[in-house]
Amino acid sequence: MVRITIAPDIEFKMDIELEGITDASRDHDVQQHKKTVYSAFMERMKKAFPESDLKIDTFAFGLDKSKEWRKAA
Repeated sequence: MVRITIAPDIEFKMDIELEGITDASRDHDVQQHKKTVYSAFMERMKKAFPESDLKIDTFAFGLDKSKEWRKAA
């Protein structure tokens, strides 16, 4: 068996619909959905690595500002 550790700075982009969150929402509003975001992330990771017993030490997330940046450009 091989153990792979990826840390500390990995970015993962994931589209997820969150109730009440729009392009105008603040990052603080998104943080209220931590359980939902974490569950969706882990579901995708388990599909990608079904044989793994995943361990997440740190989980941070926020709004994807790139959509706003594209509008401004």
